[in-house]
Amino acid sequence: MAASHHGPDVIWSTIKWHHAYLRKQKQSRGSPAYLSSEPFNLNNVHSRGGSGFTQEKAATVNFRKPGLTLSIQTSINKKRVSKRTGKLRKTPFGNYETQLGNKGDIRAKYAVIRKNFRLFGIRPQQQDLVLARASAIFRSQLPPKAKKPEKKSRKEILALRKAAAKK
Repeated sequence: MAASHHGPDVIWSTIKWHHAYLRKQKQSRGSPAYLSSEPFNLNNVHSRGGSGFTQEKAATVNFRKPGLTLSIQTSINKKRVSKRTGKLRKTPFGNYETQLGNKGDIRAKYAVIRKNFRLFGIRPQQQDLVLARASAIFRSQLPPKAKKPEKKSRKEILALRKAAAKK
């Protein structure tokens, strides 16, 4: 997370090639691919936009035993005027976690994620990545589908009909 007295550009230029989460992967041709395994890097791409360190607000989704957990970190504390009441209120600051559970309507869980993103004012690009990761986690937790019986060929069907007709 970005410190309040340094900008994201300064932090990124400092840690760009020197941090513990940087991974170098061999490719078949050309230069190696640089990936990142940071906690708040949702697409694991080594870039300033995807880096969880340099963002003032970041979010991620993880699977824990009872279900899905939405984690949000903010490093800035802004004051803003509420649209409904017109009163001055502070945005949440620090770490925030919410359990989304494993049962119930999946779309309702997506709505909770969107609501928290609006509340914290996190970038819309990051919301899309979090929703994609959440849907992948939900799909991985579904029970496997039953296999369909193999379809018989046209020749086998005709042979079965002939055998039944002879009896």
